[in-house]
Amino acid sequence: MSLVAENPGFLQWLIDPQLKLRGGLTMNPDGSTVLHLGAEGAYQPYLQIPAEDSASTGPVGFTRSGALLMLSSIGQNATRLERHDLSDGRVEVLAQDPQYDVSDVWQDPETLEVQAVEVQRARQDIQVLDDALAEHIANLRALTDGELSIGRRERSGQWWTVSVAPSNGAVQYWIYDSSCGQATFLFPHRQDLADLPTGSLAPVEPFSFIARDGLTIHGYVTFPVGVRRTGLPCVVMVHGGPWARDSWDFDPQVQWLANRGYVCVQVNFRGSTGYGKEFLNAGNKQWGKAMQDDVSDAVEYVVNQEWVDPDRVGIYGGSYGGYAVLAAAVFTPQLFRCGVDVVGPSNLHTLLASVPEYWKPMIALMHQRVGNPETEAELLTQASPLTHIVAALKDKGLPHSYLLFDDEGHGLAKPQNREVMFAAAEEFFAEHLGGRAQPDQLERDDGCGAG
Repeated sequence: MSLVAENPGFLQWLIDPQLKLRGGLTMNPDGSTVLHLGAEGAYQPYLQIPAEDSASTGPVGFTRSGALLMLSSIGQNATRLERHDLSDGRVEVLAQDPQYDVSDVWQDPETLEVQAVEVQRARQDIQVLDDALAEHIANLRALTDGELSIGRRERSGQWWTVSVAPSNGAVQYWIYDSSCGQATFLFPHRQDLADLPTGSLAPVEPFSFIARDGLTIHGYVTFPVGVRRTGLPCVVMVHGGPWARDSWDFDPQVQWLANRGYVCVQVNFRGSTGYGKEFLNAGNKQWGKAMQDDVSDAVEYVVNQEWVDPDRVGIYGGSYGGYAVLAAAVFTPQLFRCGVDVVGPSNLHTLLASVPEYWKPMIALMHQRVGNPETEAELLTQASPLTHIVAALKDKGLPHSYLLFDDEGHGLAKPQNREVMFAAAEEFFAEHLGGRAQPDQLERDDGCGAG
């Protein structure tokens, strides 16, 4: 093994199709970033990316002819796809949408030029730029209803590996021969799911509502199968990140909750990605405030539709979603009967002070989006559910469980620990919301403390 290059301070390297180092990204103290280009260790600034665009602008890579493909929100709301000709400086806009970000790029396997892009609306929207691809996309769309993904196309472009993902069933894998337009089924990602009778799992449905300040919020609702859609118990499942989003896809946790009898509500609150930088940046320093209001407003919406019993609403989430659970308990306890937090930060001061080493080059972005402990300490204090929420629950005599997995980090990776957590969570929800719980739950082993 030999050293190829020493990192001059890049957050991300940029590598061309010949596997040559061509530059990278650095971050400034104000949260802005700089794209550097060059070769053999000599890199010069190419593009200054303002702080408001740093999370929605960056390189895709190079074509084989040497053009640079960029996703960029600079000068517009939503991230668009650009082609930069580095030989003469010309920039061509290949695809854009006024509201939704370009989320993925499909490239010709031979030339690496762009043939199609994806825009993630309520469902996947594939926009074809190369007419030669249109017939093949139509052929694949006809296979079954689901989100389409091309895993790999070999260099000639004849053979494709394809997956089609419904929201309520196993992901299907196919091999596609573009020379004749024929697809051959390979296997499902889970045979036990594929073997279930049709209609056993619950379809995911998009919905949207207007938040209290007039902003449109999108999300997904999943109902238990075979029941009347009125007066049902509900669990709001808040995604982590928070700079991420829920999508129309197969989510085992959604299906778990629906199977246990709950309406599962997913909310892409402000600060979620995919809806343009104005929506993303609307979440800046809004932990426990407007971001949390969007979750609360989603509860009001589903109650007003009469889908949900207002006295049987729970909340569940991990990481930022866990923070939202704690914030709900502290700031809006009247809305939620109960909540389950998984590895959610309860103190924003300690969150920012204990970021892992690989996050530290991005600390300026964290300060911009969450708050700066040196200049905005009170904001962080007021937004924190505080570190003694368990003690407060004990003092008030409220029923609760506290699970500690001392062999895990930020999340549960070990299957045994995950099974213990889900068993405890569904017992807790069943007790307080009235859904089902599996009777033969697993015993907790010595790696988990309960209190």
